Amino acid sequence: MLKSYFFIPATRQKFIDKIPLLNANEFVFDLEDAIAENEIESAFANLENVENREAYIVRPRLFSSSGKLKNKTLERLIDLGFKRFFIPKANSQEMLDDLINVFQYYEVEQLEWYYLIESPSALMQVKEMAFSGKYPFKALCLGSQDYAANMSMSYSLDTISWARHYVLNVAKACNIEAIDMASMVLKDRPLFER
Repeated sequence: MLKSYFFIPATRQKFIDKIPLLNANEFVFDLEDAIAENEIESAFANLENVENREAYIVRPRLFSSSGKLKNKTLERLIDLGFKRFFIPKANSQEMLDDLINVFQYYEVEQLEWYYLIESPSALMQVKEMAFSGKYPFKALCLGSQDYAANMSMSYSLDTISWARHYVLNVAKACNIEAIDMASMVLKDRPLFER
């Protein structure tokens, strides 16, 4: 069954207000690629007004460019009651270990991770990470644009085909969801599904 995840920049209150009118299975508040670093306070102001936060997924900017975990953003989201997280830019098991330690410290229950695989390093380690059972993976997702950029290759369905199929196979072998690449098609449902 095809399931859709609709990403909303957390700074855009008018888009957040339209959630009841949108035809998607899941909604993701994006605090990473969709917003600038200096817009984080505006994003949090909007998220503080969202009801039933545990029903939504958030994609925070978790790591600095040097790979250091940004604890404060994560702690604020945990304090707001979010339990479902897209995990971007975590390119190694060590980065995921740092992350899981924060969630364990705050004793977050019913935690779900949607792990974004955006680099060749993450792709090569995902099988071991998924089979370990150490992380609360709800889904594995190929961040296809970032993956192609990290591979220094042109982006096309052909060039990312192997990575797409590998992620799908690892997810299915571990009995977790596989989420395919992002689509910007919003108004043509058949094209989106294709």
